[in-house]
Amino acid sequence: MIRKPILFLNNVRAELKKVRWTTKQELVSYALTVGLTVLVMTLFFAFSDYVISNSIRYMLKWF
Repeated sequence: MIRKPILFLNNVRAELKKVRWTTKQELVSYALTVGLTVLVMTLFFAFSDYVISNSIRYMLKWF
């Protein structure tokens, strides 16, 4: 009964040895890429929202 958990943990340890961990430089690079992408997308959607909402307000003035 105790053999299965021990076997499982041994397999986990073996798999973790195969993992290629990222370096600090890669981690910083990926984090900056994600942050910049989020910033650009936020600005794009904020601008789109502003243009669309003002367009609708302008059209509603005529009706």
